[in-house]
Amino acid sequence: MPYLEKEDRDELNSAMGGFTPHSGGELQYAIAKMINRYYGRIATFEGSIRYKHIEEAMGALNGANMEHYRMVVAPYEDSKIKENGGVYDVKFGKSY
Repeated sequence: MPYLEKEDRDELNSAMGGFTPHSGGELQYAIAKMINRYYGRIATFEGSIRYKHIEEAMGALNGANMEHYRMVVAPYEDSKIKENGGVYDVKFGKSY
């Protein structure tokens, strides 16, 4: 995940205003609108959307997904394994 400089983060946070999604549907809608605006910007400045732009959007989504898994999901799952025990009998790396 690209870690942005504080000034860049502040600018992006300001541009998002106080919007906070209240559901997964709102979150998905907001993500789709951001991608659509990204495509609109490309169309305005470059004339047309090309496959490389679609790849960039998919890469950003995939990167955000992987970072979310790494920073949020995996630690949560680890805490639940400690709390309830693991599922798999095959152990690679840390054991349950």
